Amino acid sequence: MNKDERIKRSLLKANHGHQRFILFFILFSFFLSIVQSMEMEEEMKRKEENASLVKENNAMEWMKEEEEEELVEKEEREGILYSKDFWHAGKKRKREEELEWKIDQYSKPIGWPWKEKEHHLRTIFISIASYRDPSCSSTLIDLFEKSSFPHRIFVGIYQQSKETEENTDCFHNLNQKTLGFLSNMKIMRIDSKDADGPTNARYWCSKMYSGQDYFMQIDSHTRFLEDWDQIQIKMWEDFNVKFPNPKRKLIISGYPMSYNASLSEYPDQYLTWTPCMCNGKFTSGLLIPGGTIVPVGTVYEIPFIGAGWIFGPGRMVQDVPFDNSLPHLFIGEELMHSVRLWTAGYRIFNPSLGILAHYYLRSNQPKVWDDVSSFWSKGEESKEKVRRALLFTEENGPFPKFYPPKYQVEQYYKHFGINVTTQQMRNIC
Repeated sequence: MNKDERIKRSLLKANHGHQRFILFFILFSFFLSIVQSMEMEEEMKRKEENASLVKENNAMEWMKEEEEEELVEKEEREGILYSKDFWHAGKKRKREEELEWKIDQYSKPIGWPWKEKEHHLRTIFISIASYRDPSCSSTLIDLFEKSSFPHRIFVGIYQQSKETEENTDCFHNLNQKTLGFLSNMKIMRIDSKDADGPTNARYWCSKMYSGQDYFMQIDSHTRFLEDWDQIQIKMWEDFNVKFPNPKRKLIISGYPMSYNASLSEYPDQYLTWTPCMCNGKFTSGLLIPGGTIVPVGTVYEIPFIGAGWIFGPGRMVQDVPFDNSLPHLFIGEELMHSVRLWTAGYRIFNPSLGILAHYYLRSNQPKVWDDVSSFWSKGEESKEKVRRALLFTEENGPFPKFYPPKYQVEQYYKHFGINVTTQQMRNIC
């Protein structure tokens, strides 16, 4: 075989190899395109299935929201739905609360005593409604003198008095130390003839709250244990550990122990016993909160607040605003506010130590129902509003400005063993 033939044969072999490579490449590309096409079809199917599931879920959510809206409309027609200004139905409210709490963790809003804030820096707002009370000024003196850090105490006073009664002015006869904290006190004065009961008076007191860490409500004839503010804050923090609440919505309340006008020192027996509002009595068409005393250190979750001693986070004024639509209301004030607090997520506990004392009898002191002859008759309309809101009657008529929905009221009754129909209540303590 000559040289030319060998070259020609080599070229032919190379050409055949090249053709085989091209054919292999074409077949491989064709196979790869088929595989990619199959994968794209599967991906499209998955997307279509996911879109179908999303659509189905959205349809179910929409149906649920429609059902919730129909329920709200039904409750509105039946007159049992609470005020829309502060309450919302169904998931919308739940989502708002979840979002609000996420924001709260970072923004640290006012009226929220955060764990990392040192106790002596935490501020307390004191709400005092006073009606022609000569003990009001001595209450202010005792309040500031007995506190560990008086500079962090702020007071809002709603004073109902007569111009001719100088001794019933809350700033009358204040001592030099208390006068030094006048800038920490706000006062609204009205003539006693225009007074419209304790419920509305508490409302006006709450309007003077200005973002303090804690809100505390007392009466204008109260005495205090030494270092009461430090004890009260530590008690509240201890309870938050013992009875954890995600939002620290915890309230300490009760009827303070009793004292008389001759009291010079805080009674020793109050360091042995503490009040507990753990029972009630059905009378006057409502459930009237009541209580007893228990050994110091004994703590229960209780169903009621006592208007003469309420202590909790300042945020409670925003979450459960005081109602000014119940003039001359006396019987029903505490029960109505207790139910509203509980249905807003707050939990109420009796104090573990009686750090306040209250002048109960005051037989020689004027009362608003003695001065206003029509007090009870005017208050009857407000009481009927409360009875409707709290399911004591099914009669048609107006409701309070703020009240929880029927199912939440029923949950409150079930939780504390209260039966409105049979007028029976479980004694918690």
